[in-house]
Amino acid sequence: MKESNMLDALLAYVEKKSSKAEALEMKEALKKGIIDNPPKVAIIGKSGVGKTSTINNLFSANEFVSDVFRGTSNIVKKRFPLKGGLSLDVFDMPGLGEDIDKDIEFEAMYREILPQSDIIIYILEALDGSFEEDLRILKDIVLPSGENNAEKIIIALNKVDMIGNNEGIQWEYRINRPNPRQKELIEEKLNDIQRRLTKVLPVKKERIVCYSALKKYQLLELMGAIASQTKEGWKFIVTGNLPKSWVPDIPKKYKEMAKELGILTGDESESYTLNMNN
Repeated sequence: MKESNMLDALLAYVEKKSSKAEALEMKEALKKGIIDNPPKVAIIGKSGVGKTSTINNLFSANEFVSDVFRGTSNIVKKRFPLKGGLSLDVFDMPGLGEDIDKDIEFEAMYREILPQSDIIIYILEALDGSFEEDLRILKDIVLPSGENNAEKIIIALNKVDMIGNNEGIQWEYRINRPNPRQKELIEEKLNDIQRRLTKVLPVKKERIVCYSALKKYQLLELMGAIASQTKEGWKFIVTGNLPKSWVPDIPKKYKEMAKELGILTGDESESYTLNMNN
């Protein structure tokens, strides 16, 4: 089998193994389950943390904007096409923390959007020395907006390329990486954020991603965090958008088809892995 994404292989399998009617029915099921129901991501953070630059650099520039959430609601729903026919629905949420009255007004929007989101990305700014306002927003607005919100949250620490600039420490532009001292400062910041967050949201380090939207540093890691922390993450794998090892499991019905195809290896007691080169 030539190298392709798993979805292409499954569609070819359906074509070969089923009757015309069965193939049509299965293709529609695959399309509905994978293509027509994209994962949903809500992007949240205080004003000025880089939500827009994160969205623009993390996803394709070829976006489709829904008017449903545009206008007085201050929420814009954008659909970003990815590889293999997969898309990602992104809710660009209003900036918080500038006006308490406005934050109260936004709570109704959050109660509507966050429960239907698969992932909530809460963006922090690396140069912010105090996260008390972020803790308040998480505690009073984000977490109460949906009973499972704590399980959906990824903390995204933006602008790490600017850490240490006040000490004369500069980003390694040639290789687009932090220099050794900067790397130490980023790690210290990461530990500090994790410690502070435990007041309202106990979170493991793997759910905190350090990145720079403008430098496009560790954006793939941020995308990987989105996939690995959502039940919809397997869709990134079967459409070829992320390495097969980044998401551990896929739904049973797709496993069975893929196993018969020979593109899925492993037994029931082990994690399945995709073998796309058979």
